[in-house]
Amino acid sequence: MLFSLQAQLAELDNIDNYYSSLPESELTITNPQVGTACVTRFTDQRFYRSKITAINGNMASVLFVDNGKSEEIPLSQLRQIEPRFVVCPKLVRATSLWNFFLSIFNVMAVLGVGVSFEGGEAD
Repeated sequence: MLFSLQAQLAELDNIDNYYSSLPESELTITNPQVGTACVTRFTDQRFYRSKITAINGNMASVLFVDNGKSEEIPLSQLRQIEPRFVVCPKLVRATSLWNFFLSIFNVMAVLGVGVSFEGGEAD
């Protein structure tokens, strides 16, 4: 199934609207485990999809899969994710640059700053 960025962003609104309309006690996770997909509030007070990465006492570390940020959340605030909200692909992907080299000279050139050496200026 193909999702456009607009459709994905609309789905984030759907998630927040759905979970905001539920009573706090509904869809709570009774047996949280590391690796469990869930939904919880981010610092902006909106609900987002997340994944439990660690549990320490009554707190869980979660990774918000649509913005890549991590937070410590009370276990009582974790909600089961409805299957219909798992279909949309996550918005954040881990990436890296392969064979990338950035020297101070490249940075200086972009900034328009010259670098001088005893023998003259560097290119």
